[in-house]
Amino acid sequence: MVPGYFEKLLSIANDPQRGWANRLAATRMAIRKAAQQHDLQQGKLWDQRRRMREHLPFTRHTLKELEAAQHAHLASYQALLRSTGQLLIANEPQVLDELETPRLLDLLGVNPTHRRRIPRNVERLLCVVVLQGLEDSARQFSGRQLAAPRSGPLARAFNEVMVCTTLHTLRNTPGKIGRQAGTPPQRRSECAAPVLTVYNADGSSRVYPLG
Repeated sequence: MVPGYFEKLLSIANDPQRGWANRLAATRMAIRKAAQQHDLQQGKLWDQRRRMREHLPFTRHTLKELEAAQHAHLASYQALLRSTGQLLIANEPQVLDELETPRLLDLLGVNPTHRRRIPRNVERLLCVVVLQGLEDSARQFSGRQLAAPRSGPLARAFNEVMVCTTLHTLRNTPGKIGRQAGTPPQRRSECAAPVLTVYNADGSSRVYPLG
């Protein structure tokens, strides 16, 4: 990853002096790149852990270090998604006032055919588009097809906010609640101060606060 690339995108996305068209574009680009980096890094760490397991018990300490690195990287990625989703949800009225419906749908890549599915005069247009899987639907080959649910960059961010909100609610619910089947075991109590860890091509990394 080119040093300074992420910083520039995040600076644009979080700059209140810029218009929402530029901020949304920068936000979506940043999340796409972060998702690519996340998948690549997690894949490498899983491969390393599998190789280390073949030499247990001599590699037990190394395995713990790799597991900690994997959790840290996952938490950093989730923090970026969460802070982005929270920012957009909080500022959705301003986004709609500035961009209006047609331009917002263009920026989100919604197929004209799919736009007919959106109810008229909906108040939470951004949420509806993202959570219905309409983001980037124009990239599909057919207007009858939709992208996989929550596959778009903003959909990932909104989904992370919902997951974190659900976990927070469960933690504050009286009584003992066990982990349900299907809950990612890597997720711990990382719904805290968001930061982003950027890994550069030379192997170095830097941490940037997002809150």
